[in-house]
Amino acid sequence: KVVKATLVVPISGVVLPGGTFVPMQTLITALVVALIVIIIIVIGLMEYNTWRRKRLVSIIGAPGPAR
Repeated sequence: KVVKATLVVPISGVVLPGGTFVPMQTLITALVVALIVIIIIVIGLMEYNTWRRKRLVSIIGAPGPAR
């Protein structure tokens, strides 16, 4: 005799529009990677701003003493 059984396994995750299921671990990993990329971009922009200021000062010349 064959008995049909359904087993429900609780898995945490999010169902996106369109019916796509994303596990919570994948979602957290994607958020952490996005945060790291944003931090790297911000640090890069800050360093570029500092480099640009130093370059402008070297081209224009440092301000002289007040007279």
